[in-house]
Amino acid sequence: MALIENYNIQKSKDFVYLRLKALIWADFGLEYPENLRSQSGQKVAETWRNNSQKRVVIVNCKGVSVIDQHALEDVKKHCPTAIQPIIFITDSSTFMEDIEHALGAPGLKLSLGEELVGYAYAKKISGTSRLKQLVSAGFGLEIAETKKVVGDCFEKHKGNQIARLNSTPIRSSGVFNARELIGNPKTFSLIALQLAERLELLIQKYRPRNPCILAVSLRGSPIAAAAAFLANPRLDVEIVDHMGPKQAVLEGYSINTFRSGLSYIYVGDFAIGGTEIKVASSYACALGSHVTNALMIGSLLESDEYGVSIPIESLVSLKECRKDVRYTFEK
Repeated sequence: MALIENYNIQKSKDFVYLRLKALIWADFGLEYPENLRSQSGQKVAETWRNNSQKRVVIVNCKGVSVIDQHALEDVKKHCPTAIQPIIFITDSSTFMEDIEHALGAPGLKLSLGEELVGYAYAKKISGTSRLKQLVSAGFGLEIAETKKVVGDCFEKHKGNQIARLNSTPIRSSGVFNARELIGNPKTFSLIALQLAERLELLIQKYRPRNPCILAVSLRGSPIAAAAAFLANPRLDVEIVDHMGPKQAVLEGYSINTFRSGLSYIYVGDFAIGGTEIKVASSYACALGSHVTNALMIGSLLESDEYGVSIPIESLVSLKECRKDVRYTFEK
């Protein structure tokens, strides 16, 4: 279980929560992360076997759409003896049918709202309301972990002094350092997978024409690229190197060829004053394209407080991640 333990399994005394795509990514990299293969299926079965006497195992399958033949064979073998159930969660009816086919029988259906459905398998299952509560708790545990790792990347200024942040009129007692998230495989995976899921939802909701992910900073580009490649379907990504507060073109070829008529979705790390979002919008406009949405790891303000016309979403509110951070506007 050593490899699994390194990739975002959330545990409580009652359940184990994992993202199926995280296991696939760990096993096969970014090559077909929407495809469940036998190696990853065996790890799902191993997790269930090691916990099925005490904990419910919740498998978030969102973003996975293909099951290879025999990928869930070990899970199927454990179904007749498991005391605690395994619950597969998906928003795809087709994928759920594939799971039922792979396991040889329909599971107990759990309607989870917002087009989400779960199917539970075990020797005997009772108490559907309890299982729904555990699924909700699993989602909550993932969000709580995200808030924790974002809060942990905050670096106070020396002496906890208030200082002006780059390119904004905002003064703060410190900065959120995205490098801490990018440099840790576990936190990088945790963040990128959630951003990929949110990108899929944005595409479904807004249906942008010719969508393309846009990143304009060195810190935000690894997360943006990973989220674009993990999304199902995979999205094009354009990285402008480098249009942050201190502008410097590090790779000339990156601005030699432009495409027009794109609907950019800006993906970045943290929105404090919104400077990089405005820079991204100006860049897109100059190329005959436009930014339709912005998606951040964390944001300080509400979307309508940034003074831009595009919707801005984030995984977490920075104010909720670190309640001890002090912000003021420079007069």
